[in-house]
Amino acid sequence: MVETSLPKEIGFLGALSIGAGAVLGPGEYIVSGEVAAEVGPAAVFAFLIAGGLMCLTALSYAELGPMLPLAGGSYHFVKEGWGPSGGFLSGWACWIGLITATAFYTIGAAHFISELFIPWLSVGVLVLFIMGIFTFINITGARMTTVVEIMLFLISLIIILGFVVVGIPNMEPAGHAPFFAVNKGWTDVFYMAAVITVNFVGFDLVAATAGEIENPGRNVPVATILSLVMMVLLVGGVVWVATGVIDYTQMAGSDVPIAVAAENFSGRFGFTAVSIGGIVACLTGINASLLAASRYMFTLSKETPLPDIFSKVHTELNTPHYAVLLTGILIAIVGFFGNLKMTMSLTAAEYLFVFVLVNISVVLLRRKRPDHKRPFKIPGFPIPPIAGAVACALATFVSDLLSLSGHFLDPS
Repeated sequence: MVETSLPKEIGFLGALSIGAGAVLGPGEYIVSGEVAAEVGPAAVFAFLIAGGLMCLTALSYAELGPMLPLAGGSYHFVKEGWGPSGGFLSGWACWIGLITATAFYTIGAAHFISELFIPWLSVGVLVLFIMGIFTFINITGARMTTVVEIMLFLISLIIILGFVVVGIPNMEPAGHAPFFAVNKGWTDVFYMAAVITVNFVGFDLVAATAGEIENPGRNVPVATILSLVMMVLLVGGVVWVATGVIDYTQMAGSDVPIAVAAENFSGRFGFTAVSIGGIVACLTGINASLLAASRYMFTLSKETPLPDIFSKVHTELNTPHYAVLLTGILIAIVGFFGNLKMTMSLTAAEYLFVFVLVNISVVLLRRKRPDHKRPFKIPGFPIPPIAGAVACALATFVSDLLSLSGHFLDPS
């Protein structure tokens, strides 16, 4: 027997962990080295600018999430603002973007595990093993998935906070001089910020699972904004400390740059601890992103011409088990054949397109539904959503331009 509705089993801490946990991972632990290679210690500002730009879009999600607390958030936002065709495009774009984002996290976790423990086992095989575990967890139930998410997030948070706290006293006074890499300046910093905006899209996952979040009028906007602000400050702090304890060229030459920085002041123990933190952070992103991606598949099956089987909910487990299974299989395939650069590029392309539509949807719905109850309203409206739409459009243009020119982050 099956049903077609999802119970509200995610509390505030779970929602916060879903949004924040998806930010920690390869973007911070691996890609930070590539950004530092491009612009030097100024990499910290690339991450802060990227996070700041995403805060504009997060405000749009904070208003629309509790207004339309349904599974597959962006799909409903754009559908109500732009119409069914826009919703259809955004739903598919988010689903594909989450598949590639989850593959990105999975490849990152596999790289760390291979580097630390089993270098003789291929990254592709590890990807399949990891996805098998998390697909099973997600099928088991949203409550179990959320408990796992909270535990993983807290572990990764403790480790990375430890890196910052212990690392600050070990920073060299002249560690950030020169501030820019050779022949680089603020223009290059803004270019890199555009490329790495996708590392801060965890807030979308809160909206995607809003239909299962308790008290969405309060929990959704608070978790959306707080999760992003926390992670922007934390990631900025991590990159600032890392470039202050080792030369940025050392970060550029490593697949695990933050762990290399930790090794500089804590020896092999620091390297191992931070590498484990990187694994846990990637696993946190995998768990949250698979949860959200399956909810998009669930919603698309209910509201678009897709097989009804993917909108079925198991009566005992209370999960869209077929949607989870299909999504998990596709992520495993992409992760097995893909790499960090490819999955990061595809995620950016899909998500930034949707963010433009969502930001404009806020403006459209203020006109279409002026009397609709809004538990949270964007301050300074309409400047933030318009600025957010422009920022995402420009980030898409810059990312595509750099990719076509061959000047792009190239983690392998």
